Amino acid sequence: MNNRLNSAQEKQKNTLEDTFIIEKLMVNCSITSDFSEVRKLSSELQYFCDQEQLNSDISGVLELILVEAVNNVIEHAYDNKPGFPIDVKFEAFLTKVVICIKDQGLAVPDVVRNRDAKTDMPNITELPEGGWGLGLIYTLADDIEHSNKNGFNIMIITKKL
Repeated sequence: MNNRLNSAQEKQKNTLEDTFIIEKLMVNCSITSDFSEVRKLSSELQYFCDQEQLNSDISGVLELILVEAVNNVIEHAYDNKPGFPIDVKFEAFLTKVVICIKDQGLAVPDVVRNRDAKTDMPNITELPEGGWGLGLIYTLADDIEHSNKNGFNIMIITKKL
């Protein structure tokens, strides 16, 4: 019998495990689309990481992912215009941390949305300004999902612990 799971089976297994695991901690934050506000999110994330007793390597990676993702929302979804809402949620599970970022700006382009975060890295020549921040997010995260629901752009980023 083969003990290896294919990716669909692994995803189903993780989903089933998560169904029975209540998150350890959840933190919700809201800022406006101003680069100076991103520091507030970093502070909230640090609090979250401290409460979860995450090591500095993981908390540093999470902060880099968060800052790059929120800066992209401000810069691209809101076209550098201040005052628009950005909602962020951090959730800790036994085996992963999930960051959910929600905004009402321009939707993520299809060239980004329709990619698998690990097997289909963005072509930096197709992205604005080279796409280095987005490439960094895709490299550091274990899973990224983009959706649009009721006028909100939702980006769900998962980092395994």
